[in-house]
Amino acid sequence: MQCLTEHEIATWLSDNNVTAAPYGKTESPSHYLQFNCPIRPLTNASFIRQFLKFTNDEILVHITDWPTYERSEMLVIDALRHNWNEPRDLIDAPGHLVPANQRELVVALFGHTGVFEWNAYLYVPNDMATICNWEGELYDFWSKDSSIHTAMTELVDGHGLVRKNAG
Repeated sequence: MQCLTEHEIATWLSDNNVTAAPYGKTESPSHYLQFNCPIRPLTNASFIRQFLKFTNDEILVHITDWPTYERSEMLVIDALRHNWNEPRDLIDAPGHLVPANQRELVVALFGHTGVFEWNAYLYVPNDMATICNWEGELYDFWSKDSSIHTAMTELVDGHGLVRKNAG
């Protein structure tokens, strides 16, 4: 894992043809789905693992908001970052670039953001898939690929999650 600053995140997104924070943008990927997050952490972890089967690329997890900054919330993030020799605080390097062979790290990072009601984006190169976690309540999903959108819709339905739009 490599941690990235906001500038490095913007560069990675641009270099990898990814729409940054696509919510409400006219140029966002054309296939969109909004649905409730899995409530239980183990169900959420299973959901994220199954989602990650859609890609063999590296993944960028960009944590955009952590409102309370409680020590208990930061312990897990700090431990993960320390394990990868990252000395900077989350606020200084909120991006986490994870190689394809370290998917469980994505499960841990993105799952953690839901448990503590943070906001985060999970980006896959080339606008193939983006998930936004809205405070552990809603996931927004975008893709330029209709087959990935269909697979995501099936994954959402298979987990019994409530869709918020026609999808």
